[in-house]
Amino acid sequence: AEPDAFSNDPERHPALLVRNAKPFNAESPPSLLTDHFYTPNELFFVRNHLPVPDIKTEDHRLTVETLNGKTIDLSHVHFEGSDVDPTGTPYGASIPIEKARGNEVIVAYHMNGVDIPRDHGAPLRVIVPGNVGARQVKWLRRIIEYPVQCGICSPAPNTKVDRDDETLEVSGYAWSGGGRGIIRIEISVDGGETWSSCEMKQDEKQDLDHMYAWTLFKAEVKIPPGVKEFNIIAKAVDRSYNTQPETASGIWNVRGLLHNAWHRVPIIVKD
Repeated sequence: AEPDAFSNDPERHPALLVRNAKPFNAESPPSLLTDHFYTPNELFFVRNHLPVPDIKTEDHRLTVETLNGKTIDLSHVHFEGSDVDPTGTPYGASIPIEKARGNEVIVAYHMNGVDIPRDHGAPLRVIVPGNVGARQVKWLRRIIEYPVQCGICSPAPNTKVDRDDETLEVSGYAWSGGGRGIIRIEISVDGGETWSSCEMKQDEKQDLDHMYAWTLFKAEVKIPPGVKEFNIIAKAVDRSYNTQPETASGIWNVRGLLHNAWHRVPIIVKD
């Protein structure tokens, strides 16, 4: 049998929701996601394309290449990783030179105050706030900013609630690309006919034009009278007044990429 290329991958937290074992891809559990503004490293989602390299920090070298003093016009900066496929080709991605020159783009070696874990890029990782990374880059032409998005983490879909409880607590997150801060998050329980504003928690050190962290929210909603089930709907608005489409009909794609329609969570009411 051929040796398992993933046998030296790091151990992971058992609470992670594994979507693919090899290469390892896992989600943070929604039930724990809003317990902390800064997601603990061990609960942070993992998105790998290849086996995880095991690099000794003291032996690692970061190489910055130039073109021997030649004067040229640069349009992009290319970043290359140490994770390689069976042909020996490393994973790589590039961003426009104007983006790379901004103060927001960094080469990071810490995550939440400690050395970056192996699953998240140890010992060094480039961070490009506001941009989505292209997977398995080929023929790169552009990197697209994420649209504004909003997700409900609690309650879970198809949660059963007692009608006598009268109210229900809702919590979740919102985020937008390009450093655009979230200015409003709203919840509806009547199909979008009426909306109520949510209480928001944001990083106070980031202003609305440079807000790369998410916004957490919570709200208490009334259980609609006379229904056996209903949907909780959440939507957000960012600093540039971008909002979310009501449905995915205009943004549908087979892989579900950049899906940012209103988030709906069905709830069952018990008498």
